[in-house]
Amino acid sequence: MKQSKRNSLAAIALVFAAGMVPGLAAAQAYPAKLIRLVVPYAPGGPTDIVARILAEHMSQTLGQSVVVDNRGGGGGNIGTDVVAKSAPDGYTLLIGTNNTLAANVSVFKKLPFNPLTDLTGVGMIFYAPSMVSVHPSFPAKNVRELVAVLKKNPEGYSFASGGVGASSHFAGELMNTMLGVHMVHVPYKSDALAVNDVIGGQVPIIFSSVTTGMTFAASGRLRPLGVTSAKRVPAFPDLPAIAESGLPGFDISAWFSLMAPAHTPASIIATLNKALNAALLDPKVAGRIYAMGGLVSVTGPDEVMKLVKTEIPKWGDLARASKISLD
Repeated sequence: MKQSKRNSLAAIALVFAAGMVPGLAAAQAYPAKLIRLVVPYAPGGPTDIVARILAEHMSQTLGQSVVVDNRGGGGGNIGTDVVAKSAPDGYTLLIGTNNTLAANVSVFKKLPFNPLTDLTGVGMIFYAPSMVSVHPSFPAKNVRELVAVLKKNPEGYSFASGGVGASSHFAGELMNTMLGVHMVHVPYKSDALAVNDVIGGQVPIIFSSVTTGMTFAASGRLRPLGVTSAKRVPAFPDLPAIAESGLPGFDISAWFSLMAPAHTPASIIATLNKALNAALLDPKVAGRIYAMGGLVSVTGPDEVMKLVKTEIPKWGDLARASKISLD
């Protein structure tokens, strides 16, 4: 009887001890507090918009607030480094992108973090191709005609993008590389500024986000030619992929993923992955991403890191061939 009583008291003591040890309590009841979702860019851009959409849905699923924390600067490196150096407890997450996790490895001479060893994947979110458009007076009505025009005068044209190192910049350089031509890159601080000069006739060709391009195409101020992904995007099914309409093998897209600090427990990653995928499978969330010209991608954690490993050399090769640098 006394032994039984001692066992009961020991069990009660263990329960209280678990409550007194933060790490043990967190492991038993994740999430137990607010989760910070770091966006390594300024508010208002596509990364920020998607983060806020996901934060709202994931807050409901997880039963804890998920708040967006914009940490822009350094081409996305500052915010990414914040997460890379955070505690691996599931309470500081990151929206990772093709730039911060792949291209920046080569675009910058030195990074304060290693995307392969300092971060781990939770799940993919979506892919976002760029699109190529021309001024309505440009002598090309489709990609095949654009290819012919560029080959006829390999150094006679320029293209605008939303900035040095942007996915749209890489898309234009990929076309240069594949065709063996040299369109001169004219960088702007945003798609909006770039499109203004193309509409005004200062630059004949633009690589931009799909939503930006199609907005101005609808009013006749731009002529859309194709998207940079291997396949068409659901929101604009009549807009062909460059690969299918004159330049086979052309395929380059921005991508977005949910990341956590390396060594975050597998159980926490699994919980977050489940909540993320529940959001992406919600028709309202998916619909908003599709409306942005995105392609939703529902995956497990392992697929993210496999993609990062593949994409680092891919974007690096193109950066070096095109001499894209932000240092």
